[in-house]
Amino acid sequence: MSIKSLLPLAPTVNLLFLDDTGSDTFDIFEHPDLQALQIPPFPVYWHRNNWIQIITAGGMVYKEQVWLQVRLLDAAYQPVGPWAVMPGVINPGNFNRMRCSGMYTRQNLFTATSPDGLGNLFVSEKKHGVTSQLPTV
Repeated sequence: MSIKSLLPLAPTVNLLFLDDTGSDTFDIFEHPDLQALQIPPFPVYWHRNNWIQIITAGGMVYKEQVWLQVRLLDAAYQPVGPWAVMPGVINPGNFNRMRCSGMYTRQNLFTATSPDGLGNLFVSEKKHGVTSQLPTV
């Protein structure tokens, strides 16, 4: 996905995300993501001022929420769909696991998977567009 802050002239950063259907928010890591996005702390970046409760398999945790602009990219890094403003959560510490995508793809695009064993996620802005991509098995 392409991601940028809500600040004027914000840099755009391309990050890899796992399409996790059980995740409500997308993950941003404190290091190196916040530095690459040039997101300052609250109150300078006032879209980063909220702590939310997240229910995980291990229990309830509190994470800092941040609002960002996101847009899906295809395998050739070309945009798919429009920019959307979505909430993410900041995970403290260094990058040490895959980022989860949250609700972005399900709220903005039609998605489908295929039982072909390749693990591809098919997306389109229109329902017909996603069904026409699916292989016949």
